[in-house]
Formats: sequence, structure tokens, C-alpha cells
Amino acid sequence: MAEHLSDVSDAKQFGDRLLLFLDKCNDFDKAWMIEKKFARLVQKTISADTFWRLAAAIESAYIGDLKTLATPTGEAPEESQAVLSNLFGTRLVKITEPKNLEHMLNGDGPVAFEINDLGRAFIRCISDRA
Repeated sequence: MAEHLSDVSDAKQFGDRLLLFLDKCNDFDKAWMIEKKFARLVQKTISADTFWRLAAAIESAYIGDLKTLATPTGEAPEESQAVLSNLFGTRLVKITEPKNLEHMLNGDGPVAFEINDLGRAFIRCISDRA
């Protein structure tokens, strides 16, 4: 974090960018989620790149899907796949099936998703686990 704030202009740019993300939040819970990620950045448990990727994911996602991701409930696989599908554009999840684009475009079988490294970082930051 210090490397981003050591220069006054860098600190101002960082702060301005953070305020823009917070201003775009259409839900107080999203602002709280970004706050949790910022705390992790200050604690140096996530990098600045990870922080900005998580902030972008939070800003673009539907809050209900983020809350579901943050609180695993043992839902039926179909329901959790629906939430993961909704989160695909946020880069918090990845496609696991089908294995190649041709099969996906041909509709050969269902598309399956799983939480990726960025999604796991999101969950760890929300749950306060290191």
C-alpha cells in the first residue's frame, strides 16, 4: 500500500479512483464490501491489482449474487450454478464445462462454472479469513 501512497499525486489518484468506485455503488452493502477489500489492501494481504479487480467485480455484479457467493449455504447444485453463471462477467468465476469453445457454441451439454482465485479472494476478504 505504501508504494501507492508514497507520492502525493499517486495518493490523490488512488483516492480519486477509490471514490469513483464508491460513488458507482448502487447499494450500501457493495460499498461495505469494497471497504473490506480496502482493509485487506492496507493489511497487505491482497495486492493493489487484486483490490482493483475485486472493486470492479463488486461494482458490476448484482448484490444478491455477491451475498450468495459470500455466504455459502449448501444450496442445490443447480441453484448455485445459476448464481455462478450470473457472476461469470465479473471474473469471480470460470467455466469448467464444456472444455472447449466449439462444444460450448454448439450447445453440447450444460455449461458449468466454479469459483476461481479472484472469487476465493473475494470470499476470504468478506469472511475475514486470511
